[in-house]
Amino acid sequence: MGSFSIVHWLVVLLVAFLWVFPIWKILVRTGRPGPLALIALVPMLGLVLLWWIALSRWPAQEQRGADTNLVPRP
Repeated sequence: MGSFSIVHWLVVLLVAFLWVFPIWKILVRTGRPGPLALIALVPMLGLVLLWWIALSRWPAQEQRGADTNLVPRP
């Protein structure tokens, strides 16, 4: 990997940032530790992390006592 240029590494860092930053923000909003988003850099664990976020209870659901239905109530 020594033959890669500095531009390559900047692109790699930019892509990693664009992937980890939004997951970090979502985790913080769900009441979980932000650094957990670094797991998303590991390919299969990142997919597991996204499923875990999607299927877990969020603070907004717990505050209003909502059930796990995805259908909004009128």
